[in-house]
Amino acid sequence: MITTDEGNIYVMPFLLGDEMLSSVNGPALRKDWLDKLGLKVPTTIAEWETVLTAFRDKDPNGNGKKDEIPYLATIKPENETDLNHMFVGAYGITADFYQDGGKVQYGPIQPQFKEYITQMARWYKEGLLDKDYATTDGKLKDAKVTNNQLGAFSAYAGSGIGRYTSLMQPTDAKVQFISTTYPVVKAGDKALGQYTYPFTWLGAAISV
Repeated sequence: MITTDEGNIYVMPFLLGDEMLSSVNGPALRKDWLDKLGLKVPTTIAEWETVLTAFRDKDPNGNGKKDEIPYLATIKPENETDLNHMFVGAYGITADFYQDGGKVQYGPIQPQFKEYITQMARWYKEGLLDKDYATTDGKLKDAKVTNNQLGAFSAYAGSGIGRYTSLMQPTDAKVQFISTTYPVVKAGDKALGQYTYPFTWLGAAISV
């Protein structure tokens, strides 16, 4: 990844030194909302639907209004891990190219992709997904989280969960965000999730 076809290395690369560091983005939820509603952390698509429905209907932010947004999908290119893996990975595919048994496959032409799209369309129609997901930028997402409206989203550990925790806990000590595993369709299945290559295209070079 850092070597050209001619065998030259033109950059002093920043490398992720451990496989654990390659998972940097994933599902995040309001743990305090789960606790308030007596819900466990979801692991399957069905459990996620139960949680998102409760976030929609049971007023977890306690303001007496039905203003909660159960889940915000992010589709901006720099956050494509959300669109490509957050829920579609539960079906054993991605929304792009992937490798299966040594063969390159394309997710959108697989039959499982229709199941995924059908599920997401129903969730959107039922108000489990933010109706404004396509036009929500970073600032608006920040506002939805810090205004105590957003129950679940895809996030980075530090710049997502850590930042939102530090922003909200000074005024509400009960606020708690947690990360969890990517969901599966059936318990025991394996999901495809986010993965960052050891070389993230960052490095230093000196011109001559």
